[in-house]
Parts: sequence; C-alpha cells; structure tokens
Amino acid sequence: MGCNCGGRKAVTHQVTRPDGTTKSYGTAAEAKAAATASGGSYERIEH
Repeated sequence: MGCNCGGRKAVTHQVTRPDGTTKSYGTAAEAKAAATASGGSYERIEH
C-alpha cells in the first residue's frame, strides 16, 4: 500500500481551564469560545 500521509499535520485546539484541566476541540472557534467563557487559555497544537 502507498502512503497517504501527504505531509499534513493533525491539529488539535486545546483549552486549559483555570483549575488546570484541559479539553480538546475540533475547531479553533469552539476552543476560543470555551476559553473565553471559562476564563482559560487557548492553544493550537500540531502533531
């Protein structure tokens, strides 16, 4: 079988809440809205 990776990286949008817990989201918009609502911080992670 051939490789279908194409060089693209997977992206995760993660919110770290003030209590130290984290949650991942599929889109930046969802993560940024959750970060604003919870007072947490947003981070884009490529892997």
